[in-house]
Amino acid sequence: LFPYTTLFRICSPEVNIGSFEVVETGTLRTVYAYWKLMKPQEFNGPEFNYIARLGSRGAFSKVVPTRSYARFDNSSLAELRVQLTAENSLGSAVGFSTIAIPQAAFLVDLEPKAVTKIWKGTGRYEVAWRHPDRSDVVTSYTLFWCRSSNQKERPYQCDGELDWKTLEVASARVQTHDLLLPTKDVYQIAVSANADNLSSGMFWSTCTVIEDRLGSRVTKIELMHPSSTSLWVGWKLRSEERRVGKEC
Repeated sequence: LFPYTTLFRICSPEVNIGSFEVVETGTLRTVYAYWKLMKPQEFNGPEFNYIARLGSRGAFSKVVPTRSYARFDNSSLAELRVQLTAENSLGSAVGFSTIAIPQAAFLVDLEPKAVTKIWKGTGRYEVAWRHPDRSDVVTSYTLFWCRSSNQKERPYQCDGELDWKTLEVASARVQTHDLLLPTKDVYQIAVSANADNLSSGMFWSTCTVIEDRLGSRVTKIELMHPSSTSLWVGWKLRSEERRVGKEC
C-alpha cells in the first residue's frame, strides 16, 4: 500500500564538521571518520549497515566500517571527502553525509593543545585545552564525548555512542567547559578547532585527572629558557584513574 520511499526510508548518519581524526604516516595518512549512532527505530528494516567512502573528484574507495567509525589507511595528503550513508535489505538511504578532510598543509598548527579531562565525580567532568598556534582562524570549537562500549580509555578506539556540542572561542589562554554526562561509564573526550568551513579534526584527551588528587599529580618539573627577567617552568600530570598510568 505504501511505497518504500515513504514507509521505509532511512537517513544517513549525522556528522559534524570536526568528527574525524587524521594520523599522518610520512607521505600518507590514516583518516578516521566518526558519526552519531542511529537508533534501532531508525533502521526501518533488517540487515542495517553503514557505508563509508573516502576520495575526491568522483574517485572514492569504500571500506567496511564499524558501527560508529570508519578507518581509511594510506590516504592522500590532499583535500578529501568522506561520504557516509546507510542501507538495509530494502534499500539505501537517499543521499549521504559528508565530512571534509582538509589537505595536510591546512592542518599545521591548528590542533587544540593539551586536551585534558578532569573527573569531578560520577558523570561530571571539566574539559580544558589551550588554543592552537593559529588561533586567529578559529571560529568555534566542537567538544565531543564518546561512551566507550568496551569501557576502555584511549588509545583504544571508541566504538560507542558519540555526541557533541559547539562552543564559542573564549578569550582566556586556557579554555574550559563543564560537562555533565548521563552515565558512570567510561567516556572518551575530544576537541576540534573549527575555521569557517574546515576543521582540525578531533584531538583526544589521553588521560583523566581526578580533581581531588591534583596535588599529587605534578611530576617531571623542568626549568626552561632562563633569562635575567623570566623563566619557563614546565611539568607533566600523571593520570591514575582506573589504575592506568598515562601522561598528559
